[in-house]
Amino acid sequence: AAANSSLQEVADTIRAATSAGVSVDLEATAQGLGYSSFADAVAAYNEQHGTNYSVEEAKESLGQ
Repeated sequence: AAANSSLQEVADTIRAATSAGVSVDLEATAQGLGYSSFADAVAAYNEQHGTNYSVEEAKESLGQ
């Protein structure tokens, strides 16, 4: 459950930062969370939330 909320909280934070005009390096953010890449983080998010985002869809969803 903690991982679920952590990924969601990170996604919400990235959206808020992007909306405020702050640039977010998604690869570095994902690696900082222990994932090998942003694509790996997207796959984990999809698994945890029952979604099927592609990497590009996830970037768009996050305002990137």
